[in-house]
Amino acid sequence: MRDHFHMTDKAIANGMYLKTLSPKQTTAILASLVLEDKLKKKQYRYVVHIVDLLTDIYPEYELPHIAFQSMLEDRFLSKYPNLNDIPKDKIAFLITLL
Repeated sequence: MRDHFHMTDKAIANGMYLKTLSPKQTTAILASLVLEDKLKKKQYRYVVHIVDLLTDIYPEYELPHIAFQSMLEDRFLSKYPNLNDIPKDKIAFLITLL
């Protein structure tokens, strides 16, 4: 399975894969499809809300963390190699991602 699906060592160690999911966890997995779509479209306002919901429902699920890392890279790290260059009006959103 590891050859066909993205599985981190952490996800395997904490039992994320190959376990029976609760109905809420199953809903979170399905919602992650929407999350991935919004992330690809760079609709970050939606991503933040979906991540909040997913984290409440299924805290050990790694995709929300990956989504935040992707937004952090796209919105800040790629544009502002020096953190001191980040505009003041964007600092609050940066803190949300950290």
